[in-house]
Amino acid sequence: PINKNRIYYMTIDEFEFMIEVCCNKNVSITSIIDSCSDNDAATSSQKFNVMMHLHQLSPEGISDRKVIVENRDYLFDDLINSMQKSSSLWDGRVKEYLAVRKYLQS
Repeated sequence: PINKNRIYYMTIDEFEFMIEVCCNKNVSITSIIDSCSDNDAATSSQKFNVMMHLHQLSPEGISDRKVIVENRDYLFDDLINSMQKSSSLWDGRVKEYLAVRKYLQS
């Protein structure tokens, strides 16, 4: 059985950040859990959540994170623009579309 002191609940963001820390620091998930467990064993070094442990292991953050966020923002902005264009194209034409569709299906 797994020792309950080695069980950590984390969000998807925390898990992804942990994987990034593993890659950037060239460490295993097991070694990160070992570190978290060791730190949480002493009251002077306990952390509230996994993210606090990860920031202690990688205080400089993740170098690619900025690029990922910028690309995500670009893609979402492009998606929103496409949706707005589509909305203006179909605005007020739903009844017209349904009538044509009904005609074609009959």
